[in-house]
Amino acid sequence: MARIGVYLRISEDRDGQQTATDRQREDCLRFAASRGWEITDVSEDVDFSAYKRGVRRPEFERMLEAVHSGAIDGVLSWKLDRISRRMRELVRLDEACVDAGRALDGLERHAPRCSLHLRGAIALGPAKPLAYRPEQAMRWNTD
Repeated sequence: MARIGVYLRISEDRDGQQTATDRQREDCLRFAASRGWEITDVSEDVDFSAYKRGVRRPEFERMLEAVHSGAIDGVLSWKLDRISRRMRELVRLDEACVDAGRALDGLERHAPRCSLHLRGAIALGPAKPLAYRPEQAMRWNTD
C-alpha cells in the first residue's frame, strides 16, 4: 500500500474560521481510499500565499523533506494550485518526487508529468486577478 502525504493550503484566513482545508482534506482522503492508498502524513499551510515571493511555507518544506527522506511514497493535493502558483516551487516538488522515485498527483487531473509545467502556468493565471478583487470590493463600498 502506498504511503501518501496530503498537502492542503489556503492563502488567507483573516478570522481563523476557514473551512476550505477541511473540505480539501475530505476530498483527498476519499480519493486516496478509492485508490487503496494509506494517508500517512498531512501538511497544512493556512494563511500562506503560494504566489507571493519570499513566503516560506513551513508545511510545504516539511512535505518536501518527507519526500526526500522516503517517509512518504507520494504527494496528493486537491488541486495543483494548492501546492503552488509559482513554477519554481512546483519544479522543486516535482524534482524531489522524481529523484526519490515518488509520485505527485492532484484531484483535478491525473495527467502525465509532462503536463506539470503547462498546468503550473495555468495555476499562475488567477493569482493577480484574485489579489485585485478585495481592492475592487473596497472601492465599491466607499463610492
